[in-house]
Amino acid sequence: GDEADEITQIDGVVAGVGQSADGFIVRLQDGSEWAQTDGKPVALEPRRGDKVVIKRGSLGSFKMNLAGQPAVKVKRIG
Repeated sequence: GDEADEITQIDGVVAGVGQSADGFIVRLQDGSEWAQTDGKPVALEPRRGDKVVIKRGSLGSFKMNLAGQPAVKVKRIG
């Protein structure tokens, strides 16, 4: 319904990892899949069991913090 009900943050745990042209694809334990879109390198590649925080950015974008690392841009693909 209204903006007060809109989700602004998702806390999750990595269930699976893949590769995309722009970086990685992460499947969370809740079944959602997120693909990196900015091609920014990460110090530590995502692994099963890593904790992630996904926050809504401006203009419908999303940023993912993976295991406490700096955020990368992602989009939901599944």
